[in-house]
Amino acid sequence: LELVPPMDGKADTDGEWTFDLTNSRITHQRADNSRWEWPYNKGIQTGDNAQVGYLSPDSIRSCVDCDD
Repeated sequence: LELVPPMDGKADTDGEWTFDLTNSRITHQRADNSRWEWPYNKGIQTGDNAQVGYLSPDSIRSCVDCDD
Protein backbone atom coordinates (compact mmCIF):
# COMPACT_ATOMS: atom_id res chain seq x y z
CA LEU A 1 0.00 0.00 0.00
CA GLU A 2 1.48 3.34 -1.06
CA LEU A 3 0.33 6.38 0.89
CA VAL A 4 0.03 9.80 -0.73
CA PRO A 5 2.20 12.36 1.10
CA PRO A 6 0.27 15.12 2.89
CA MET A 7 -0.29 18.24 0.79
CA ASP A 8 0.24 16.41 -2.52
CA GLY A 9 -1.87 17.32 -5.55
CA LYS A 10 -3.76 20.45 -6.59
CA ALA A 11 -5.14 22.79 -3.90
CA ASP A 12 -8.94 22.49 -3.79
CA THR A 13 -9.87 23.94 -0.38
CA ASP A 14 -9.81 27.59 0.71
CA GLY A 15 -6.44 28.45 2.25
CA GLU A 16 -4.81 25.19 1.16
CA TRP A 17 -1.21 24.99 -0.10
CA THR A 18 0.10 21.86 -1.86
CA PHE A 19 3.18 20.47 -3.54
CA ASP A 20 1.99 18.83 -6.77
CA LEU A 21 4.72 16.22 -7.04
CA THR A 22 3.40 14.83 -10.32
CA ASN A 23 3.51 18.16 -12.20
CA SER A 24 6.31 19.91 -10.24
CA ARG A 25 4.35 22.89 -8.97
CA ILE A 26 3.21 24.53 -5.76
CA THR A 27 -0.52 25.30 -5.74
CA HIS A 28 -2.71 27.51 -3.55
CA GLN A 29 -6.46 28.14 -3.34
CA ARG A 30 -7.48 31.54 -1.99
CA ALA A 31 -10.65 32.29 -0.01
CA ASP A 32 -12.29 33.63 -3.20
CA ASN A 33 -11.82 30.13 -4.74
CA SER A 34 -9.18 31.34 -7.21
CA ARG A 35 -6.33 28.88 -7.69
CA TRP A 36 -2.70 29.80 -8.29
CA GLU A 37 0.39 27.80 -9.18
CA TRP A 38 4.14 28.26 -9.04
CA PRO A 39 5.96 25.80 -11.36
CA TYR A 40 9.36 24.63 -10.13
CA ASN A 41 12.32 22.57 -11.26
CA LYS A 42 13.29 20.07 -8.56
CA GLY A 43 16.93 20.03 -9.63
CA ILE A 44 19.11 16.93 -9.56
CA GLN A 45 18.78 14.98 -6.33
CA THR A 46 21.08 12.02 -6.91
CA GLY A 47 24.72 11.29 -7.59
CA ASP A 48 27.73 13.59 -7.42
CA ASN A 49 26.18 16.26 -9.68
CA ALA A 50 23.37 17.29 -7.30
CA GLN A 51 21.87 20.72 -8.06
CA VAL A 52 19.39 22.86 -6.13
CA GLY A 53 15.94 23.28 -7.71
CA TYR A 54 14.26 26.63 -8.38
CA LEU A 55 10.92 28.31 -9.09
CA SER A 56 10.42 28.97 -12.81
CA PRO A 57 11.09 32.71 -13.31
CA ASP A 58 8.95 32.99 -16.47
CA SER A 59 5.65 31.95 -14.85
CA ILE A 60 5.86 32.49 -11.10
CA ARG A 61 2.11 33.14 -10.74
CA SER A 62 -0.46 31.80 -13.14
CA CYS A 63 -4.15 31.29 -12.45
CA VAL A 64 -5.38 27.69 -12.51
CA ASP A 65 -9.03 26.82 -13.23
CA CYS A 66 -10.21 30.42 -12.94
CA ASP A 67 -13.86 31.30 -13.34
CA ASP A 68 -14.56 34.04 -15.88
